[in-house]
Amino acid sequence: MSLEVVVYTPAYNREKWIKGCMDSVASQDYQNKRHLIVDDCSTDGTFEKVVSLFDEKVESQAPEGADSLILGTYRGSKVAVARLSSNLGPSGARNWAIATASPYADIYGNLDSDDRYRPGYLTKLMEAFKLPEVGVSYCDYEVINHASQTVVREFKEPYSLKRLYAD
Repeated sequence: MSLEVVVYTPAYNREKWIKGCMDSVASQDYQNKRHLIVDDCSTDGTFEKVVSLFDEKVESQAPEGADSLILGTYRGSKVAVARLSSNLGPSGARNWAIATASPYADIYGNLDSDDRYRPGYLTKLMEAFKLPEVGVSYCDYEVINHASQTVVREFKEPYSLKRLYAD
């Protein structure tokens, strides 16, 4: 059995970005995954947008700290969206996601609502976690300026415990 990955996405007023984020998770070829989207009390319809994209859905009992929880599928991938009871900010929403997903997750993947995973990312990530000495992973990323059509690749230095704590 392959390890289960819970990709968690904190989202605040990201109605226009959230579909792209969901697409990038749903299109991953790694099958044993869930996507937990945490709406941090958005005022722009982020929660409703996610729910409208579900292929099928069911309302579930909301965990502590949330007003609503909808479970569903999006493009064949398991997705849940929770609307928090109060705005916790990005770090608080991430911490809530990890605490809530802990019964399901072997591995957590953070993906901010305006970010995307490259195709095959989760499969490559899970290959790394087969090695007994690997307990955490981070990677380079690209910053895309859509207005100027430029891409800047941000490189992470080789593993450093000191840098990991600082970041």
